[in-house]
Amino acid sequence: MGATLDFDVQWIPTVGFELKRWEHHSWLGRDNKVVVEEYGFLFPFGHRAELISETKREVDAATGVAYLKQRLFIRITERVKTYAAPFQNWGGRAFPFTDITIKNTTLPDLPEKLDPLLGGPPDATSPAFWIQDINALKPGGGHSDVVFAFVATDVTGRRIEFTSPMAFMPADPARNTDDPLFKSVLGKFGTYADIVGPEVDARRVIDLRGQTVAYAKEETAGTASFPTVRWYWGVEGPQGTVLPPLEPGRPSDGKDHAHVDSPVFYPRLLAAEAQVPAVDAVIGTGGPVFLMPDPKYLEHDFGFNKALVAAGNDPQIFVRVQDSVAALDRLSRGDRSDDKPVRRSVENSLNAGGVATPHLMIGALSALSGPVAGPQDSIDTVRDSGKIKFDQFFPPNLKDVVSQAGLFGEIALGLLFDDGNIKDHGPRIRKVFDYPKDADGHVHRGYAPVGQTITMTFEETVTAKPPPPFKSITGPSGGVLTRVSLVVTNQILFDNKDADTVDKAIAKVDATVSDFKIDLTPIVVTFNKFVFSYQLGPGAKCDPDIKSIELSAPLDFLSGLMKLIGLAPSGSDSAARAGARLAVRKTGARLAARKKFGLGFKITDFDMTKIGVGVSLNFPDLALGLFTLEGVHVDVGVILPFQPFALGGPVAGSVTGKGGPLRASLGFGAPSDKFKVSVYGLGGGGHFLLEASTRRLEKLEASIEVIGNVSLDLVVACGRLLIEFGVFFSMQVKEREAPQVGTYSEVHLGGYMRATGRLSVLGLINITAELYADIEYVNVDGVGSVWFHAHLTVSIDITFWHVSVGIEFTKVFGGGSSPSTVAAHASARALTDRSHTFGDLMSRDDWALYCASFAG
Repeated sequence: MGATLDFDVQWIPTVGFELKRWEHHSWLGRDNKVVVEEYGFLFPFGHRAELISETKREVDAATGVAYLKQRLFIRITERVKTYAAPFQNWGGRAFPFTDITIKNTTLPDLPEKLDPLLGGPPDATSPAFWIQDINALKPGGGHSDVVFAFVATDVTGRRIEFTSPMAFMPADPARNTDDPLFKSVLGKFGTYADIVGPEVDARRVIDLRGQTVAYAKEETAGTASFPTVRWYWGVEGPQGTVLPPLEPGRPSDGKDHAHVDSPVFYPRLLAAEAQVPAVDAVIGTGGPVFLMPDPKYLEHDFGFNKALVAAGNDPQIFVRVQDSVAALDRLSRGDRSDDKPVRRSVENSLNAGGVATPHLMIGALSALSGPVAGPQDSIDTVRDSGKIKFDQFFPPNLKDVVSQAGLFGEIALGLLFDDGNIKDHGPRIRKVFDYPKDADGHVHRGYAPVGQTITMTFEETVTAKPPPPFKSITGPSGGVLTRVSLVVTNQILFDNKDADTVDKAIAKVDATVSDFKIDLTPIVVTFNKFVFSYQLGPGAKCDPDIKSIELSAPLDFLSGLMKLIGLAPSGSDSAARAGARLAVRKTGARLAARKKFGLGFKITDFDMTKIGVGVSLNFPDLALGLFTLEGVHVDVGVILPFQPFALGGPVAGSVTGKGGPLRASLGFGAPSDKFKVSVYGLGGGGHFLLEASTRRLEKLEASIEVIGNVSLDLVVACGRLLIEFGVFFSMQVKEREAPQVGTYSEVHLGGYMRATGRLSVLGLINITAELYADIEYVNVDGVGSVWFHAHLTVSIDITFWHVSVGIEFTKVFGGGSSPSTVAAHASARALTDRSHTFGDLMSRDDWALYCASFAG
């Protein structure tokens, strides 16, 4: 009949023997129940688990036959895994979690054929395999992975929730670095091979859904924590050989042996896709940021250079930054030939620096200063020596001014400052939490924060020899006085409906450049201070404090002329100039001249992309008999852009380059305020404007007009003839519209004639005739055309009868039909085919004097 057997045996973990339990029930030679439990670990996080095979004899209800049915499942025996684990490298810094808790309570049965951990087709004999659900069938065949739910604790104590699949690995190979299976697993999961390229192994991606994770311990909250999109994990083993655990009771042999309850494979963070909101808030948003632990931070933690720590100059760099996982892969293998730091560009300088565009190429993150910019070799220098090299932090790019961090559009920030210690130099970006305040201003830190404030500060003394046209100024002792200061503040309120707090939202930029010169010889402008501020709501304010303007050949005659007529610039601290600057701060508008003649510093142009500052020389009116000259003024100065001028063309959708290049300006009169000359019955006026940058002539504009007036009175008849002639010329270098690149020239040359005559006979018969004709040559980007227009109107009035006849003729010769050409013609016609306006008849000075006379 057969034997009957009943036993249940259990073993403690033993080297070379992975069984934990064997339960066997056999009656009369027929097996009825067999349970086998095997020690193992969950991969990659290392929790203890058991693989259980349970075989039972069950009677089929339909056939009455007793069949053996087997189920295979995993039992979790360690729900909380703590780190650093025994023999884990670098104190566990490669995986910045201190513990991981499994939330699953029970797991489904495993399928008959298991999905091997090392890849390949499913089979029933794989020793290490992915844990799958027997009931979850995939449409294409096979089974779906079991989704494990976790709660982890990062190095600052923050709780992080995520999900991930896991695999089962038997205890023996998991605790023996010489085991072939262990070596194969490390070879597969210890590299970036499966997480780069078009097809990323989804099992190696942890979706963190924007949760904030700390990547290093923090002395100041938030300095090493970032919202994280996802992690790409790998595994590593101990640095040396770790042998299997010693058998119970066996004495130590002086070698490293694994613990029986812990594997010697460890999870490792290979790449993290994160956000750096502090940089995004004060500089600008951009593409994804990928992080990888810095190798020296892994090996030594912060403070490995004791001398830097003692000096308070430890940079505390803890992660390297690249723009992709593939770039981190190259960096991990020591390949720096294709360094890919993350670019953060200032698209609108109003939001981040005002007069400057502090673009960053972020290559690392520091707990001391925030982002560290530059190539990886320069970051090594910062990390190891504490020295910041500005030509690496803000690398200049002479071929592409837009891509470089700049001051006033084109002066490279990287060449403006001397190298120095990172504790005292370079931008600082800080994020702090804001707590509720009561009406008396007392902060209540026991409550939840109501918001956060991100501040970037950057204050540096300029080098003695900065790049032209910028020049520094030295003091009596020889030290450089020139300084640049940027402070950008961005506050975010979590709940702006909180009535118990007096905090207000802030988005503000303050920029100051003091004691410097802009040398665009023959025009050199010296500034005591240039202050720019912008706040969301009130808008932009600008306060340029000019000390002097020097003119050299060929404009030195103006200096001589000023001395000849006894004009001199007013002092830098005079009440008049202080009042003028105050008016600019209050209105943000163009300064109106308060004097009929004299010399005054003024703002010649101001908008959100540029400011023109200089001196206006207003000559007194001159009347000599039948000759009069009035409204003569000369404007000399510089135009300072707030945005870099795109040498290669504008950036679509941005304000880049709208202010043009940094340039000098010289004007006699203005299009809206021409000088006026009259001799006998002839009169006229005109203006001249020239703008030039360090690269080329940017703009040339001139016009002249002559008006003649002849009257005739023969008692019974009288008449009047008014003849007006004008010639104008304009040439300007412009940027092409995106996505085209480069610049082009637009030239306008034209003239007009207007003749108006009137004859009256005894006041009963009146005849009026007007002939207007103008011709203009327009050349836009090498495409030229001529536009001619004429109009004749004759009106006859006889007592109460009136008739008017008009004839008009327009003709375009040659040229093209491009949109820019058509637009140029339309603009030209709008300027020439018009009647005189109030602005033509009254100058700006006359209007300012009129308004001042009646101001009360």
